[in-house]
Formats: sequence, structure tokens, C-alpha cells
Amino acid sequence: MALYGFGSNIMGQLGLEGDEVFFDTPIEIKQFRNKKIIKIACGKMHSLVLCENNELYSWGVNDDYALGREGVEDEGVMRIDFKDEISDICAGASFSAILTNKGSVFICGTFKSTNGVFGFSRDEKFGVGFHRLQIKGIKSIGAGSNHLLMIHRNGDIFSVGANESFQLGRKHRIRNEKYVLIPHPISSQKNREENYNFVKAVGGAHHSFAINVISQGFGWGSNCNGQLGTGTFLSEDLKHKLEIENIDQIECGYNHTILLTKEKKLYGCGDNAQFQLSKEGEILKGFQILTNLTFDEIKSGGDFIVVRRKNKLFCRGINVECECGQPNTKGEINDFTEVKFSFKNIVKYACGGNFTLVYTEK
Repeated sequence: MALYGFGSNIMGQLGLEGDEVFFDTPIEIKQFRNKKIIKIACGKMHSLVLCENNELYSWGVNDDYALGREGVEDEGVMRIDFKDEISDICAGASFSAILTNKGSVFICGTFKSTNGVFGFSRDEKFGVGFHRLQIKGIKSIGAGSNHLLMIHRNGDIFSVGANESFQLGRKHRIRNEKYVLIPHPISSQKNREENYNFVKAVGGAHHSFAINVISQGFGWGSNCNGQLGTGTFLSEDLKHKLEIENIDQIECGYNHTILLTKEKKLYGCGDNAQFQLSKEGEILKGFQILTNLTFDEIKSGGDFIVVRRKNKLFCRGINVECECGQPNTKGEINDFTEVKFSFKNIVKYACGGNFTLVYTEK
């Protein structure tokens, strides 16, 4: 088993030592050689990895204590002591979250807004080490840049974090703005025409999406780049149902969204300034099919996407820091381009703001 990384290591995102900061070819992160990895979570510039036996590791930028410990990024990959059994992990721009087998959620770091640090809780700016949220019964978690989405065992969605663009699915109240730092439900199956029994939620910089049990997609939050796929630029605090059916996966970039249907068709909408969606470079206000190619799995970084077809990865979008696994003599990659590397059975992979981690069978 082996863990590889490519893209930027300028702030230790890949956990690698040395002076080289950009990697256009995947390089092994040797601390995980022969370790069985259960989960990978990449934030904007930091990472978490959960291995068997409940071993949790973190590395990358720690200015805001997103690594679950004190210290700096120069320390590289370090293990975090966490006693409760972990079932899931996720990471945002300046925070990280853990879900335990008992349905409890722990977070560290902070949430930020356009004015800087917004806060960790109503009383604290930063959470040093993982602290438990006042919520129970959660079955899955997903991170946006500065907001956390949690799905309850009954299918309802709870949210917490920054909410300037309605990414929490709530109204933004100036008078009591710190109220959003308390977990609150934003959906209920009761008295609803739509099926609000959700199974997965994901976030971008300022927008969110969720998939329900019958494979329908719903989006809300910022739509200034058309990232909700509604055909307009109007932001939404209420959930907008997509017309596309049989949705298998949804992933959010900073200001774009991609989705994969069960028929393996790839759709995208939103910001396209770095050609992450199409060659034209113009905003896609509504979801469009991006290619006739079919894929098995999709992930999104900040302004780039990485899609998998069997054991091959294809990237497009910004490449200034080798985000697409190509030499950065090309600042953007405007079509699906294969990462030239012989991966041995890709088990899972994840994208951060400007880097990608790939876990394979050796």
C-alpha cells in the first residue's frame, strides 16, 4: 500500500521535506508505506489521514490550528491522539472535523468570513485540539471552505460555520451573526413535498450540495458564478432541486460544481476561468455535459478537477502549481489530461485547494 501526492507542497500540503515545492509527477509520502488507510481528507492547504487501528495523522498549514494540535507546518506528518473510534473525517480551509462511530462530531481550527476570522464558537476564535459539538446522531460529514455540513441518522442536514452567502441553508442575520456557530437543522422530512432524506452533503467556498436517498441533488448558497446550476446568478438560502436524475456523486470546487450520474455521465457548472469545465473559459450558468467520456469517480480541488477512469487519473483546470499533475510551463490545462504515472489499483483519492493525494495498492 502506498500514498502519493502531486501539486503544491509550498506550505507542506504533501507532507514532504526539502526545497522542492511543486510536483508534477506523483511522489510517495513514505510515512504511509504499507499502512492501511481508511479515509483521506484534504482541506485548502492541509490534510488528514485515518489509518486502521484508529490512527489519525495531520499535516500542512496550522496557522489557525486546523491540524488538531499546536505547532507549525514544518513539523510535517504527525499523529493525533484521539481515543474515540473514528468513522469519518473532513477538512475545510482553516478547520478539520471528526465523526465518531457513536455519531458525535469534533472540530478544531476556525471558520473565516470575508472580514477574516469569524470564530470557532460563540465564545472562542480558535479551537486548539478537537472539541465536541453539541449534536448527536450524525452519520456523515462534509466540509466547505468555511462551513460544515452534517447528516443526521434520520436524514436531516445540520450546518455550522460562516453564512455570508447562505451556504448553511439559513438566512444571514447581522444582529445575531454568531448564532450560525451553533449546529442547526436546515432540512426536515416532515411536511415537505420533496424527499429530504439525505445521504451525503458537500461544500465549496460559499455553496453547498446534497444527495438524497433516491439520488436527487439539491443546491444552495452562493451562485455568483452559476455554481448552483440554476441558470441564473441568484444565490439561494433554500434548497434548489436539480433536474438531473440518478446522481451518484457531487463535488464542489471554490466556485464550480461537478456531478456524476449512475450512467457515468459527467456534468459541470459555475466558474470556468481556469478551463476546469470547458475549453471556452466562460461561466456555465446551468449544468452541462462536459465530455462524452465516462468516469468512475470525481473529485474537485479549488480551481481544478481530477476524475478517475479505472486506474487512470485525468485532470483539467489551473496548473500554476502543478495541480493537474503536469509541468507548470502550462498555467492552465484546458482538456482532460492524463496524469502520467503507473498507479497500482487506486483505492481512493482526494483533492485539496492546490494538491491531490492518491492511495493505491503498492
